[in-house]
Amino acid sequence: MQQENLPVGKRFSHVYLQPSCLSSDSQRMRVRIYRLFINEPKFTGDYTGIDIPAYLEGELGIILPRSISLIDWREFFIDCSINDLLDSITILWNIFYTSGSSNLWTDGVSRIFNEEKVRYKLDDRGGVHFFEDAEFEFISSSTISRLGKPRYNAVRVAFEDALAALAGEEPDTKTALRSVFEANEILFKLMFQVQQLKQQEVTKKLGPYVARYFGDNQDARTAASQFVASFGNWVNGVHPYRHGQATEDPNPPPLPLTVALVSSGASYLRWLTELDQAQERWE
Repeated sequence: MQQENLPVGKRFSHVYLQPSCLSSDSQRMRVRIYRLFINEPKFTGDYTGIDIPAYLEGELGIILPRSISLIDWREFFIDCSINDLLDSITILWNIFYTSGSSNLWTDGVSRIFNEEKVRYKLDDRGGVHFFEDAEFEFISSSTISRLGKPRYNAVRVAFEDALAALAGEEPDTKTALRSVFEANEILFKLMFQVQQLKQQEVTKKLGPYVARYFGDNQDARTAASQFVASFGNWVNGVHPYRHGQATEDPNPPPLPLTVALVSSGASYLRWLTELDQAQERWE
C-alpha cells in the first residue's frame, strides 16, 4: 500500500486486522451494544409509562438478571443467547420509536455490526437479518466446515476471501467471483493436476471420474453428468471476471448475480471435496 493511498483517520484494526469471513457472534459486538444502550440517556429515559425490563421479559419469555433490585444490563447483553440478543435489538427499536430515538439506535447497532464483521444487518424498523440470506449463510458455513483438512487450506482461504469481499458496506463483487473461482480451481488442480480450470477440462477429467464414482447406479450417473455439465457452464460464466475488461469504466458484476454465482461455487466446492475424499479411499 503506497503512502499516498493510506486510509486516513481509520482505526488500525479496521484497516489491517479484519477477519477473513463474518462471524455469528462476537464478544466485542456484545460489549459495544451494551455500552450503546447504557451510555445513551435517550435509551434509558422515560418512555411514557413503558417498563423496559418488564416489556423485554414479556416479549422474550425470560427473566432478566438482577443485582439486588436493579437489572444487570451488562450480564444480559454479554451472556444472553444470540437469539435473545438479536430479538432484543428489534424489541428495543419499537420502544425507542415512541420517543423518536429509534434511528439513533439502528445507526449505532448497524455501525457495530459492520465494524465487528458479524453476519447480520438491520432493516429500517430494527429487524435483524442475515447479511445476505439464511440460505446463503447456511451454504457458506457448511462449505467452510467441509474444508477443514490441511489439504484444503488454500481452498478455504480463497473461499473465505470471496465471503469477505461481500461483507463490506460496498461489496466487492468482482473480487468475490475471482476468489470463489480460485477456490474451485485450486481444488480441481489438486484432484486432476491440470494447468487451469476450464470447461473442457471439467468435461475431460470430471466426467469419467463421476462415472467411476457412481458405477452401476445409472440414474445417479445420469444426474451427475448433468451436474458436471452445469459446473462446466459455471466455469465458463465466471471466467470473464477473472481478467480485465475492455471498458473505460469499471463494470462489476451485479450483486444479486454475484451472490447466486458464489452460492453455486460453494455447492461445487462441497461436491468436489466429497469426490476428492473418495479418490483418497480408492488409492
